[in-house]
Amino acid sequence: MTLPATAPAPVLTNEATSASTGKSGTEANDALGNEDIQIALTTYSPSPKPDLSRLPRGAQGDVVIDITIDPTGKVADLQILQSLGYGVEGMVADTVRGWKFRPATKDGIPVASIQELHFHYGPA
Repeated sequence: MTLPATAPAPVLTNEATSASTGKSGTEANDALGNEDIQIALTTYSPSPKPDLSRLPRGAQGDVVIDITIDPTGKVADLQILQSLGYGVEGMVADTVRGWKFRPATKDGIPVASIQELHFHYGPA
């Protein structure tokens, strides 16, 4: 007899893409249901518009960036996890550094949070 697998505990995530800025799943509880957690949401997030003319013809790929959002809603740290090359990720990072957020909160108190952002670039 095979026993069913146990479902993992829910994980609070907030991912953004070039088409969406992660505005779903705004509430979550801890494993015991004791905390009220609100994820950070963008209030100012212009789309990065890197110069794609440097890319070889037909090139496509993703830029993936981790950002740390401080309790005031500013991007405090940024790390490039996946690069497309040809300077595209630098131009994307420069734009994202200027984004503003309504900060994440835990029990109503603003806290720092981390988001992973995905941007896809390729032929139109």
